[in-house]
Amino acid sequence: MADRSCDETASWAYHYLDGELSWFRRVRIRYHLRGCDSCTGGFSFEERLKIIVQERCREDAPPELMERLQTFMRDNE
Repeated sequence: MADRSCDETASWAYHYLDGELSWFRRVRIRYHLRGCDSCTGGFSFEERLKIIVQERCREDAPPELMERLQTFMRDNE
């Protein structure tokens, strides 16, 4: 069963994995992960999932969309 520390760590998971946290908060999360196998497993899964999505879910925008965006941006400068 998760304790308060686990709940807090989980609430910051995506910010941690995206590198959006302060040094202090990252250190607190790393400290918690060293002692909590349950949270470590969850973080490892999310980290692997993020890497897979980044590597495999890439599509280029259709040229027509890019042209429309460029026209829109040029017209609204």
